Amino acid sequence: MLDGISLTIHAGEVLGIAGVEGNGQAELVEVIMGMREPTSGEVYLGDTDISDWHTREIREAGVGYIPEDRHRHGLLLEAPLWENRILGHQTERPNVKGQLIDAAAAKADTERIVKEYDVRTPSIFVTAGSLSGGNQQKLIIGREMSHTPKVLIAAHPTRGVDVGAQSSIWDHIRAARREGLAVLLISADLEELIGLSDTIRVILRGKLSGEFDPDKVTAEDLGAAMTGAGEKEAS
Repeated sequence: MLDGISLTIHAGEVLGIAGVEGNGQAELVEVIMGMREPTSGEVYLGDTDISDWHTREIREAGVGYIPEDRHRHGLLLEAPLWENRILGHQTERPNVKGQLIDAAAAKADTERIVKEYDVRTPSIFVTAGSLSGGNQQKLIIGREMSHTPKVLIAAHPTRGVDVGAQSSIWDHIRAARREGLAVLLISADLEELIGLSDTIRVILRGKLSGEFDPDKVTAEDLGAAMTGAGEKEAS
């Protein structure tokens, strides 16, 4: 699905990837996160080759992950919020003390996330499945940001959320970028891509096209590149 992908994300930069779904976005994320082994090429975090690292090692090295499908890959819907705060970070503080889960510290930090990220919930002991989509997503954002990642892989971070939650999530991404976070933003929402990205690339049939300046590109330009209309006109 991926062919000749080459990209660099700098600290304090949001690199947006636009494209019609099914053109290699999911495979790109899976390769970066160690969920799928690449047949060739390398993935670097700084100067370190992480191509053959396990997902847990990649996460521990400072790669945050907002999955495309929060129900399948982001949350345990039948588990309470504080257990979901641990999910994906079960080897990192404050979730552990020595070799054991530190439930008290995890619960306290979940209370902090609920407050700082405005997760609307009656309690940290309710299940993740009882929250609205927007509040589920804010919990995930808070969890990932709490480990001060060097890079954030954000796949459709505001899909299925209301306008208020969308605005809040955008603000958190902008704030983290100002503090030096590198973000790979994959989205089908052109407004989101244009509003958040410093640079936009388009993925079509597993290949990346040239760079687009979000200050100059239009939704129509991106739409044409996403569907290959520009190629058809040129031919």
